[in-house]
Amino acid sequence: MEALTAISLAGNVVQFVGFLSELLSEGKEIYSSVEGSSQRMLELERTYQSLSHFTNILQQSTSKEDHGGSSSYTQDATAVSSHTKALNALSEDCHRVCLDLLRTVRKLQVKGGSRQFFSSFKIALKVVWKKNEILDLEERLERMQRTLSLHFYPILRYVLST
Repeated sequence: MEALTAISLAGNVVQFVGFLSELLSEGKEIYSSVEGSSQRMLELERTYQSLSHFTNILQQSTSKEDHGGSSSYTQDATAVSSHTKALNALSEDCHRVCLDLLRTVRKLQVKGGSRQFFSSFKIALKVVWKKNEILDLEERLERMQRTLSLHFYPILRYVLST
Protein backbone atom coordinates (compact mmCIF):
# COMPACT_ATOMS: atom_id res chain seq x y z
CA MET A 1 0.00 0.00 0.00
CA GLU A 2 2.91 2.33 0.72
CA ALA A 3 4.12 2.09 -2.89
CA LEU A 4 0.77 3.32 -4.20
CA THR A 5 0.77 6.17 -1.73
CA ALA A 6 4.30 7.16 -2.77
CA ILE A 7 3.36 7.04 -6.48
CA SER A 8 0.23 9.11 -5.81
CA LEU A 9 2.23 11.66 -3.82
CA ALA A 10 4.89 11.85 -6.55
CA GLY A 11 2.15 12.39 -9.16
CA ASN A 12 0.64 15.19 -7.07
CA VAL A 13 4.04 16.84 -6.65
CA VAL A 14 4.72 16.67 -10.40
CA GLN A 15 1.28 18.11 -11.12
CA PHE A 16 1.84 20.95 -8.62
CA VAL A 17 5.29 21.72 -10.05
CA GLY A 18 3.79 21.84 -13.56
CA PHE A 19 1.04 24.19 -12.39
CA LEU A 20 3.53 26.39 -10.55
CA SER A 21 5.84 26.47 -13.56
CA GLU A 22 2.99 27.52 -15.86
CA LEU A 23 1.89 30.14 -13.34
CA LEU A 24 5.38 31.63 -12.99
CA SER A 25 5.94 31.63 -16.73
CA GLU A 26 2.62 33.39 -17.36
CA GLY A 27 3.28 35.88 -14.53
CA LYS A 28 6.74 36.71 -15.85
CA GLU A 29 5.36 37.29 -19.36
CA ILE A 30 2.57 39.55 -18.05
CA TYR A 31 4.96 41.44 -15.76
CA SER A 32 7.42 42.14 -18.59
CA SER A 33 4.68 43.02 -21.10
CA VAL A 34 4.09 46.65 -21.97
CA GLU A 35 0.39 45.97 -22.60
CA GLY A 36 -0.18 44.22 -19.26
CA SER A 37 -1.17 40.91 -20.83
CA SER A 38 0.44 37.81 -22.27
CA GLN A 39 1.09 37.59 -26.00
CA ARG A 40 -1.46 34.80 -26.36
CA MET A 41 -4.21 36.87 -24.72
CA LEU A 42 -3.37 39.86 -26.93
CA GLU A 43 -3.51 37.68 -30.05
CA LEU A 44 -6.84 36.21 -28.94
CA GLU A 45 -8.23 39.67 -28.38
CA ARG A 46 -7.13 40.94 -31.82
CA THR A 47 -8.32 37.83 -33.65
CA TYR A 48 -11.72 37.61 -32.03
CA GLN A 49 -12.27 41.35 -32.09
CA SER A 50 -11.81 41.14 -35.83
CA LEU A 51 -14.10 38.10 -36.10
CA SER A 52 -16.70 39.81 -33.93
CA HIS A 53 -16.60 42.86 -36.21
CA PHE A 54 -16.89 40.64 -39.31
CA THR A 55 -19.86 38.68 -37.96
CA ASN A 56 -21.57 41.90 -36.93
CA ILE A 57 -21.21 43.25 -40.50
CA LEU A 58 -22.36 39.89 -41.88
CA GLN A 59 -25.43 39.98 -39.64
CA GLN A 60 -26.35 43.46 -40.81
CA SER A 61 -25.83 42.70 -44.49
CA THR A 62 -27.75 39.41 -44.49
CA SER A 63 -30.66 40.81 -42.49
CA LYS A 64 -31.03 43.70 -44.97
CA GLU A 65 -31.37 41.33 -47.92
CA ASP A 66 -35.02 40.86 -48.83
CA HIS A 67 -35.86 38.64 -51.72
CA GLY A 68 -39.54 39.62 -51.73
CA GLY A 69 -40.93 36.18 -52.60
CA SER A 70 -40.87 36.79 -56.37
CA SER A 71 -41.91 33.86 -58.56
CA SER A 72 -38.89 34.46 -60.82
CA TYR A 73 -36.57 32.72 -58.38
CA THR A 74 -34.55 29.86 -59.69
CA GLN A 75 -33.67 26.85 -57.59
CA ASP A 76 -30.17 28.29 -57.07
CA ALA A 77 -31.55 31.57 -55.78
CA THR A 78 -33.74 29.72 -53.28
CA ALA A 79 -30.72 27.73 -52.10
CA VAL A 80 -28.74 30.96 -51.76
CA SER A 81 -31.56 32.41 -49.69
CA SER A 82 -31.43 29.45 -47.30
CA HIS A 83 -27.63 29.74 -47.05
CA THR A 84 -28.01 33.46 -46.33
CA LYS A 85 -30.46 32.73 -43.51
CA ALA A 86 -28.09 30.12 -42.11
CA LEU A 87 -25.21 32.61 -42.31
CA ASN A 88 -27.26 35.15 -40.43
CA ALA A 89 -28.09 32.71 -37.63
CA LEU A 90 -24.49 31.48 -37.42
CA SER A 91 -23.10 35.00 -37.43
CA GLU A 92 -25.36 35.91 -34.49
CA ASP A 93 -24.10 32.90 -32.52
CA CYS A 94 -20.50 33.57 -33.51
CA HIS A 95 -20.77 37.23 -32.55
CA ARG A 96 -22.18 36.29 -29.13
CA VAL A 97 -19.40 33.76 -28.44
CA CYS A 98 -16.77 36.26 -29.65
CA LEU A 99 -18.07 38.80 -27.16
CA ASP A 100 -17.96 36.17 -24.37
CA LEU A 101 -14.36 35.36 -25.24
CA LEU A 102 -13.39 39.02 -25.49
CA ARG A 103 -14.97 39.73 -22.09
CA THR A 104 -12.99 36.86 -20.58
CA VAL A 105 -9.70 37.90 -22.21
CA ARG A 106 -10.09 41.55 -21.26
CA LYS A 107 -10.47 40.56 -17.61
CA LEU A 108 -7.05 38.93 -17.89
CA GLN A 109 -5.07 42.14 -18.26
CA VAL A 110 -3.28 44.19 -15.65
CA LYS A 111 -4.91 47.59 -15.33
CA GLY A 112 -2.62 50.60 -15.16
CA GLY A 113 0.55 49.06 -16.56
CA SER A 114 2.17 45.70 -16.23
CA ARG A 115 5.04 46.54 -13.89
CA GLN A 116 3.07 45.59 -10.79
CA PHE A 117 4.35 42.28 -9.43
CA PHE A 118 1.32 41.28 -7.37
CA SER A 119 -1.16 42.28 -10.09
CA SER A 120 0.82 40.35 -12.70
CA PHE A 121 0.86 37.26 -10.49
CA LYS A 122 -2.88 37.56 -9.78
CA ILE A 123 -3.70 37.86 -13.49
CA ALA A 124 -1.38 34.93 -14.29
CA LEU A 125 -3.30 32.82 -11.79
CA LYS A 126 -6.58 33.82 -13.44
CA VAL A 127 -5.15 32.99 -16.89
CA VAL A 128 -4.18 29.51 -15.73
CA TRP A 129 -7.60 28.98 -14.12
CA LYS A 130 -9.51 30.25 -17.16
CA LYS A 131 -7.39 28.31 -19.67
CA ASN A 132 -10.02 25.58 -20.21
CA GLU A 133 -12.84 28.12 -20.54
CA ILE A 134 -10.87 30.03 -23.19
CA LEU A 135 -10.00 26.84 -25.06
CA ASP A 136 -13.67 25.81 -25.03
CA LEU A 137 -14.76 29.17 -26.45
CA GLU A 138 -12.03 28.97 -29.11
CA GLU A 139 -13.13 25.48 -30.16
CA ARG A 140 -16.74 26.63 -30.45
CA LEU A 141 -15.68 29.58 -32.57
CA GLU A 142 -13.51 27.42 -34.82
CA ARG A 143 -16.48 25.10 -35.48
CA MET A 144 -18.66 28.12 -36.26
CA GLN A 145 -16.02 29.57 -38.59
CA ARG A 146 -15.79 26.31 -40.54
CA THR A 147 -19.56 26.20 -40.87
CA LEU A 148 -19.69 29.85 -41.93
CA SER A 149 -17.21 29.17 -44.70
CA LEU A 150 -19.25 26.18 -45.92
CA HIS A 151 -22.27 28.46 -46.38
CA PHE A 152 -20.18 31.00 -48.31
CA TYR A 153 -19.25 28.63 -51.13
CA PRO A 154 -22.75 28.15 -52.63
CA ILE A 155 -23.44 31.89 -52.35
CA LEU A 156 -20.14 32.73 -53.98
CA ARG A 157 -20.76 30.22 -56.78
CA TYR A 158 -24.21 31.72 -57.41
CA VAL A 159 -22.89 35.29 -57.42
CA LEU A 160 -20.07 34.42 -59.80
CA SER A 161 -22.41 32.58 -62.16
CA THR A 162 -24.84 35.51 -62.49
